[in-house]
Amino acid sequence: VPRQLVEALRASSLPAQIGTINNGDAINNWLGDTNPATVFSFTGTGSAPTYHSSATPNGKPAVSFNLGPLLLSTNTSTSPFSGFTNFSLAMVFKAGGPGIGAPGTPWYNGVGVIDADLPGAFNEWGTALDASGNFIFGVGNSDVSIYQANYNLVSPLFHAIVATWDGLNQQMRLYVDDKPLTTSTGTVPNGPRVNSNIMLGGTASPPAARTDPTQLYTIGEFAEVRFYSGALNGTEATNVLNSLQATYGLLWPDQALCNITAA
Repeated sequence: VPRQLVEALRASSLPAQIGTINNGDAINNWLGDTNPATVFSFTGTGSAPTYHSSATPNGKPAVSFNLGPLLLSTNTSTSPFSGFTNFSLAMVFKAGGPGIGAPGTPWYNGVGVIDADLPGAFNEWGTALDASGNFIFGVGNSDVSIYQANYNLVSPLFHAIVATWDGLNQQMRLYVDDKPLTTSTGTVPNGPRVNSNIMLGGTASPPAARTDPTQLYTIGEFAEVRFYSGALNGTEATNVLNSLQATYGLLWPDQALCNITAA
């Protein structure tokens, strides 16, 4: 599969999508930049996400989530990853609260960040946070998850993340900011991805017993989410991270600490 950008959600595109939009306004629909039929809509659960007009370090906008997710429903839209045998996901994300589960927990047992999990055994995928704020990336089936260890995303800073899955070549990779690459070991799921609902800012298919909104939905902000066909190689993934860092004026935590110390 050629490695190319197939869809993107960008907060900077919302003024053109909505028309007049002000800081703090509710976001009920967020459309893809490539295909306007890619629609993430407010589900009515909790409070709708809001527009944060100057969110990133260089003043770019983001969408702020406070326990109220958006959903791409396959009743009206198609998953950008539907049918893919390898893919990459990239995002600029700020975590306002931790997930749940010990380090190493499967993605579907954390708190979803962007999640396409389904009940039962399917060729799905998802991302989440654990209770330590570590970022988890997983695919099914059978389910495999990897996570960026000992790196709590819960901070005032935005993070750049790239997750890649290559079922054909049996590789999963996770890049978070300037941290060392995390890779899968052993067998990785393969086969085309199902056309599943995608929850942005929440857990798509939680256990029935889990009802606390703080254990189901995200507190945090998204400036951008990108969907790629194909698994980006190391150079391509690094280029995406660098591009996102430059676009949004991001500082990695060690750089931010240096800036604060220097100041």
